[in-house]
Amino acid sequence: MPPKQKNSKKSQFNSSFWTIFQNPFIILLTTIALIFYFYIFYIAFQEEKSLIPLTMVTLISGLIYQSYKVTQSFQKILIYLTISSFVSLLAFGQGENETHYVFAEHIEIWIYSFLAIYLIIMSVEHDKKITAPFGEGLSLLFCLAFLYWLFENHLFDFSFILTQVLSMAVLLITAFSVIHALFKIKHNAFSRFILSISTCIAVVVLSLDNLFQLMDQGEPSFTKTIAENIILLIQYFLLGISALFLFQNIMLLLQYLPSKYTHSYFSDIKENTQAHIERFSLDQISWIEASLCLFISTFAYTLNYYFQIIPPNMCIWLVIFLCPLLIQYLFAQPIPKVVENQLPLKTHSTNPNRRRVKRKRKK
Repeated sequence: MPPKQKNSKKSQFNSSFWTIFQNPFIILLTTIALIFYFYIFYIAFQEEKSLIPLTMVTLISGLIYQSYKVTQSFQKILIYLTISSFVSLLAFGQGENETHYVFAEHIEIWIYSFLAIYLIIMSVEHDKKITAPFGEGLSLLFCLAFLYWLFENHLFDFSFILTQVLSMAVLLITAFSVIHALFKIKHNAFSRFILSISTCIAVVVLSLDNLFQLMDQGEPSFTKTIAENIILLIQYFLLGISALFLFQNIMLLLQYLPSKYTHSYFSDIKENTQAHIERFSLDQISWIEASLCLFISTFAYTLNYYFQIIPPNMCIWLVIFLCPLLIQYLFAQPIPKVVENQLPLKTHSTNPNRRRVKRKRKK
């Protein structure tokens, strides 16, 4: 027999991208960029004010975590981080109307530029994966979350015309989502569009409201308790996880607005509507999964509404994040399909020698 060849492990970073760093000019630019970044962090830590907020670091961590779930590749994430690091250095350029250049202020601008560039790169490179088809389960979660959000913000009210319309619309769409989740009703173009656009609106509203409320809370500090600081950082981490989907859903909604760059507004609306229909999956969840999702969401929201254990936005995103993981864990083993009017088959040995041995033993 020929000798076994050892399987040589391939490096995880085998990519044509890394070959550009063999160029002496690129090496020189990279070295200058690294020295500049060391200087940036040195200045940032010398200042009394935190120029690189811990909350932004936590948000970017959540974004990177979600990026890995989308790409399933640390190599691609490292490439995107490298590109974002280089391009975001433009934030240190002096503006036209900037009379007095303050380096510390540009450090604060840089972190947001880095985040924006990374989001754009991820959205362009993985547009199809980020807008991957979703179905009844996610739609049900966001409808229930939006209904709870209305209660917490005292918008579920029938005193005014605006709140009446909003409350009735959310109630009808939530009931529509619950019925489709619990019963095997086949989806058509209308149901897919309604559930897709309502989920899209819910993602944008809940994410932006979460962002604005977090900005009002400021940074972790010694004046706050340890629990408050931890809760604040967890909220920013969850915001980072939802950042990619927030960006994509905002773009989907903005396409319904008229623009001077489009040739035909109505044809663009038709294309965007078709995109909403196609991204809603025809796959249906079981009534057990739907009931469990309904129970977990209702129980968590009701408990937090009356006792205010954690901030409402944190409760919403924890349910949206953890509920699918719990259901996936509980239903990890697929239920075997049973064929009607057929008994389970016993496996028989195909070896005739074994049959002869059994016959001899009987004798």
